[in-house]
Amino acid sequence: MSFEIDVSQVFFMCRVGELLSGAYLEEDRAVKIAWRGVEFRVRKVRVLGQLRKVREDDRRMVYLLDDGTGEVNLVVWKGDSRGRFEPGVEGGLCEVFAFIRFWGGGLYLAPYIVVGRELDYQDRWLRRMEEVRDYLVSVYKGSEG
Repeated sequence: MSFEIDVSQVFFMCRVGELLSGAYLEEDRAVKIAWRGVEFRVRKVRVLGQLRKVREDDRRMVYLLDDGTGEVNLVVWKGDSRGRFEPGVEGGLCEVFAFIRFWGGGLYLAPYIVVGRELDYQDRWLRRMEEVRDYLVSVYKGSEG
């Protein structure tokens, strides 16, 4: 039996592939991510991957984030002071705190904070992601009984 846990108020740790394969809820700016018989309702994400700049025009800069499970665009609108990039993050491993957005039937991320990370951080990050999810599921299941 599948159930839903609403984590829309926090920056939820997830993989890019999960976002891309999730159920889009465009009117809510959310995605439902399936994981071990649970669906997480997500509006803000925390993802880890390689970042590179793709293009820039008069209105925006577009970056591509690749975490090995998929690729997603990060769109930074010029004049928007919310997106804070730590210096030197482009080209390396980085952690992105972002808001989910939709355009033209597709998903992109509006980054809030982008921080560079060392390559050995990835394994710890993935373990922590699973620990947090397991904890949330145990709390939710415990509150139902």
